[in-house]
Amino acid sequence: MVFVDTGVWFALLVVRDPNHQRATQWFDGLSEQVITSDYVVDETLTLLLMRGERSKAIEFGNFVIVGSLAILHKVTEDQFNRSWILFQKLSGAGLSFTDCTSHIVANDLKVPSVASSIITLKRPGVSFLCLETTRHAPSPLPARRCSELG
Repeated sequence: MVFVDTGVWFALLVVRDPNHQRATQWFDGLSEQVITSDYVVDETLTLLLMRGERSKAIEFGNFVIVGSLAILHKVTEDQFNRSWILFQKLSGAGLSFTDCTSHIVANDLKVPSVASSIITLKRPGVSFLCLETTRHAPSPLPARRCSELG
């Protein structure tokens, strides 16, 4: 199972994204079940719409919400509350609330793989696909990026 975060969904869907080819090759070769969260879906739909990709937003929603492209995990009240605590600690690092929910969900579900552009989601013992993507919202303190992996 692999948890897919917003930046990777965006790169998969938008041909002009610098990581589109890399994301597509990775996704096409994927044999694991894909999981994402309702918060990631919300963030991805909003990002696509704000970047002028309305048709891609509708396509993505149909594949994930209506279809079976990914298991759609709904953030629980407990996960929401713990995400709020984490957000208060990490928001100064440029993480969105959705990034915090992704971290909590991925940890709770003990997913063995994560695909994201935010390395804060990386945990020991977890396979990690890191795509350097353009942040969807400007931040004076950017979250730790893939290039920081060394």
